[in-house]
Amino acid sequence: MSRSVGEHRRDDPIREVSGRLVAEYRGALPPGTVLRCVARCRYQLRQAGIRAGLDHAVEAMARHRLRELRQIRAAG
Repeated sequence: MSRSVGEHRRDDPIREVSGRLVAEYRGALPPGTVLRCVARCRYQLRQAGIRAGLDHAVEAMARHRLRELRQIRAAG
């Protein structure tokens, strides 16, 4: 059965990664910034042909970028 627009699978690992990172960076970065970062990382990795382990790759890439963003905001 196909999903309709706006409908999400409950067991989506990228969604779980997003939730963890939003909670982890709460107070340091706005949730929208974290979600955009995760979405951008996912897009770039899929464009590069990454399929297996995509959720782990997205989390690692997003964490790196979010750490940098947090440091920039703290210094600014």
